[in-house]
Amino acid sequence: MLVTAKGDVKYIPTPRFMADLAINPTGAAQEAAVPPASSETRNFGPSDANTPSVKQGTDTGTPVGNNGLGFSLNLPKFNFADLNVYVRNDTNQSGVTYQITPVWQVPFSVGKADFVFEGFSDIAGPEGDLSFNIDFQPRLLLDLGKVWDKPGNLYFGTELMIWHNKFGFKGVNEFAPQAMLKWVL
Repeated sequence: MLVTAKGDVKYIPTPRFMADLAINPTGAAQEAAVPPASSETRNFGPSDANTPSVKQGTDTGTPVGNNGLGFSLNLPKFNFADLNVYVRNDTNQSGVTYQITPVWQVPFSVGKADFVFEGFSDIAGPEGDLSFNIDFQPRLLLDLGKVWDKPGNLYFGTELMIWHNKFGFKGVNEFAPQAMLKWVL
């Protein structure tokens, strides 16, 4: 589970029942991961396991390396709007490709209610036997913290996960509306 904060990004253990709900859309065999310290949680931080959870090819090194540039755009009314452009190199695939990642957050009000519309999209080109894919995740969140005179601390709303050719697998698509509770430390 990822917790955003004013400062460093923090990873906290994901409750086991949530981790067990994760799906494997490709049906690939899962590798054995390092067992969690407790049977109640499973960590999903960047270095929580010695091996990837889904093997997609022969491991010849770092699975994916991205090198590129990030741009912070100064757009009116936006809290932030960033555009990242990468050269993407999956060492398990032939060739290299690109990835473009826009990220945004724009606040707005309807009457006395404050909202944010935020999200990101990962747009990755084809590489080896992987297809072009788009992961688009917009969120519409109501500022609940304002109710307790703590604006900007607690949000509730919805997130859509729209993924075309998930993980680069042609024809594996996902559309998942989700309820979302966001706590900003």
